[in-house]
Amino acid sequence: MQRVLDAKHLRCHTAEVLPHGYIPWPPRGCDPGAFFLSGVIVNRCAFLVDGLNLHHSALDAEAVVGRRLRRLDVASLCGSYIHALPGRSAITTIDYFSAVAHHREAGHPSTVARQVAYFSALQTAGVDVHLGQFKAKTLVCPLCGGRYLAWEEKETDVAIGARLLELLARDRCDTAVLMTGDTDLVPAMRAGRRLRPDKRLGVIQPYRRVNRELSRSADFALTIRAANYARHQLSAPSGRRRKGLSRGAFLRRAASGCAVAFVAFQQRCELRARRDQAHEPVGGRALEHGTLLPPHQGLGTRA
Repeated sequence: MQRVLDAKHLRCHTAEVLPHGYIPWPPRGCDPGAFFLSGVIVNRCAFLVDGLNLHHSALDAEAVVGRRLRRLDVASLCGSYIHALPGRSAITTIDYFSAVAHHREAGHPSTVARQVAYFSALQTAGVDVHLGQFKAKTLVCPLCGGRYLAWEEKETDVAIGARLLELLARDRCDTAVLMTGDTDLVPAMRAGRRLRPDKRLGVIQPYRRVNRELSRSADFALTIRAANYARHQLSAPSGRRRKGLSRGAFLRRAASGCAVAFVAFQQRCELRARRDQAHEPVGGRALEHGTLLPPHQGLGTRA
């Protein structure tokens, strides 16, 4: 017996009116108005990731986690927030926006090669990578009036906003999620809401990139914790093996380095004081150049 549903009780996320009567159980696959998974209407989610904003957030999280977090698995990170989205959700597309830092190659060799390898790894995981560019900008110091060259990312915010409107206008998603903390995307979100008021817009704000204006412009807002970056890391490329440190080991190594630096500084101060005292009269006569006082006559004992 063929399984049938009552069209009156069938929930549909499109504005299309279903005909009165019975309709057959929808098969697997895509339909112009919905996406079906095992016969159940699924909330199609599209993620738009601000790459540099997420990268700088991961750098801030390294001091908290105590390990390197620069090879972030964007696909896995986006998938970890599916359970927090409304309804039965599924990811349709993940768009990653960034730029290649060619200007850093002179001072930091192989920077471009590492970035290209990372972008290739993201594409292998199913992420669509969109690259902008860095442009030089001459700035003037307000104190001394000197001029210096700075580099800033261009085309990324516009590309994210254009992609957002494209997904909404072509009905490629039911929920668009922006992973960013940049308020420059608020106008694009408002335009998307006017264009398709039936769609949902959400934001996932990176660690230490939380913005209230961005949260108020979305239907829902989530925050990434520093520990989430550590859970979603790509494996190290072949030929390079990095050993991660626990937070305790990281703090112990930092404390050990500070202690060594302090001892070295104390020894330099002690040696300088002894050299100064070598030219002063001690007990009615002056010491010859290069003669050091006994330890008890200096600032302290030698470490």
